[in-house]
Amino acid sequence: MFYREFESLIGCGYFISSSPGYLITILNRCHHFRGFVYHRATFSLDHKTIEISVRPRKGSSAVCSRCHQPAPGYDQLAERRFEFIPLWGFFVFLLYAMRRVDCRRCGAVIVEEVPWGDGKRTLTRAYMLFLARWARRLSWKETSEAFRTSWEKVFDAVEHVVTWGLEHRTLGQIDAIGVDEIQYAKGHKYLTLVYQIDMALMQAGRRGEFDAVVVWRFDRFARSIEQLVLALAEFRALGIDFVSCQEALDTSTPMGKAMFTIIGAMAELERNVIRERVVAGMNYARHHGTKTGNAIGRPKRVFDRSDVVRLRDDGLSIEKIARQMRLGVGTVVRVLQAQ
Repeated sequence: MFYREFESLIGCGYFISSSPGYLITILNRCHHFRGFVYHRATFSLDHKTIEISVRPRKGSSAVCSRCHQPAPGYDQLAERRFEFIPLWGFFVFLLYAMRRVDCRRCGAVIVEEVPWGDGKRTLTRAYMLFLARWARRLSWKETSEAFRTSWEKVFDAVEHVVTWGLEHRTLGQIDAIGVDEIQYAKGHKYLTLVYQIDMALMQAGRRGEFDAVVVWRFDRFARSIEQLVLALAEFRALGIDFVSCQEALDTSTPMGKAMFTIIGAMAELERNVIRERVVAGMNYARHHGTKTGNAIGRPKRVFDRSDVVRLRDDGLSIEKIARQMRLGVGTVVRVLQAQ
């Protein structure tokens, strides 16, 4: 971002303390806006603040803040202060007298749009982005103390960045998502996890639409050991990598591939055990009967086969015979073939 270049260009604080005019050169290089010029940079009376006056470039038109189109000027308001990124212990403010435009498209007199500000906020966009990035590393209170600002300004900066992100987000082909708050350290330190819960995930994998699946932990992907083992075995057959952050399983690595082989063997063992249990249960039911006394499998349909032949001789189609006799089409076909 531009403020990284901004900080790298300073080198040391001597240039700023000796002459704040050096800021004009730096800002023109990494924070330049079309239609505006930095007029002058001076210290405040207490030498704790650097004030940079901004002027509209000669011949440039103001932009309506509602329709974002150029419009003729109407009048000029009092000078406003926009807080910029602090520099070497100095507070930095941009000073600018906002213009109002007579917008014919909107049919009203509206305050102009400035590229460094957002509506009535007193913080510049650059400073809000700066605070929001630090608020990801530190708590909001620590961020406000580090840069000698208020907690409310940090909140305003984070809100601005989050709102912008929501307006410009791209969800792609995700149909449904889940959100979890995960505590990753002592105290109130949480990680927001967003994961896809689309039921068509396995079908998409069979079609080869993705190469890897990343989950926070196993229980975010499968609700039982059987479901997890069978899904991982299918991923192995399809050549899809599986990564679990909490369990440190990454099948794209040699160790992960070894684990995948073990999981595949466990999946085969699980299927064989289930099959043996089912076969043993069916054999027991054939010899000893079920708890209800009924035979295993679907009950047989009792009907007169001669009625099927008679209806066929009367000219009825197989579908009509099946519907009239409440039989399956395959059953009717087998009866006719046996005659």
